[in-house]
Amino acid sequence: MKTLPWEYDATPYWINPENGIHWYVDRSMTDWCSREYSDIGPLDATVFIVAQPEGDNMRALSRVLICNRTNITLADTPSIEALAIKIDALRLIGGAW
Repeated sequence: MKTLPWEYDATPYWINPENGIHWYVDRSMTDWCSREYSDIGPLDATVFIVAQPEGDNMRALSRVLICNRTNITLADTPSIEALAIKIDALRLIGGAW
């Protein structure tokens, strides 16, 4: 099962020219930011998977949650579960980001 963007030949959102680190949009986690709840508003943010090339393969280093309005990093973790909890917590406190 292909779960990471480079496994299905997705194009990186950005490649850092200084260190070659690839940034891919994590569509499923970004959708998690805006999924519908009856009493919790959406979080205007994008989740990126940051990965490092290793020969012909890629190694995921982290998932980074970035506010779309301010470009502030709201979370940086390799754990998808920790990121989901952070997103829900930010949404619960009002999505001030």
